[in-house]
Amino acid sequence: MGPSVRRAELIDGDELALGVRGRVWTPIGLALPFAVTEFVPGRCWRWEVANVAATRHEVQSLRRGCRVVFGVPWWAPAYVPVCALALRRIAVMLGGR
Repeated sequence: MGPSVRRAELIDGDELALGVRGRVWTPIGLALPFAVTEFVPGRCWRWEVANVAATRHEVQSLRRGCRVVFGVPWWAPAYVPVCALALRRIAVMLGGR
């Protein structure tokens, strides 16, 4: 999870899919509803949190490995450093740099 998400749970089933809803908890414990608004299995997903467009998450296949990419809404440039920190955490978890 990224630094702005403490926990998340699905309400509609047990797998991510287009239209699935759930709740996400902020670091201060506030629970907010979310919905998956874009979904390509094994490739990407985007969500809305509290009916506001949020990040897009994508895994791109490369010849040797893969690349993880976050998309940030144009109106939320202050969220870019949060996503950068999350990407560094993912790299560490995967044994990268």
